[in-house]
Amino acid sequence: MIIFLILGLYLSNFFANQYMYSLRETLENDASLLSEFVKNMDTDYLEKFSYQASDNLGVRVTIIDNQGVPKAETSKKCKRVRQPFRAS
Repeated sequence: MIIFLILGLYLSNFFANQYMYSLRETLENDASLLSEFVKNMDTDYLEKFSYQASDNLGVRVTIIDNQGVPKAETSKKCKRVRQPFRAS
């Protein structure tokens, strides 16, 4: 009985880690793809685009410049992003 409990805890942790890794990879790929679209996009259109991307992906979208200043946001406004994700 104890062996099954330990095995269950191990497998639960393993699958949770696999899910988080997969989710991170998916979000990084989505962010990289979106960064190519917004690179040359008109600043006035960024807000609308961020909401469309958020609806399509089901996630919060923040578009920032290279200095970490948010240009478009689908959630609460902020003045600066501390450590922005840099899509390659």
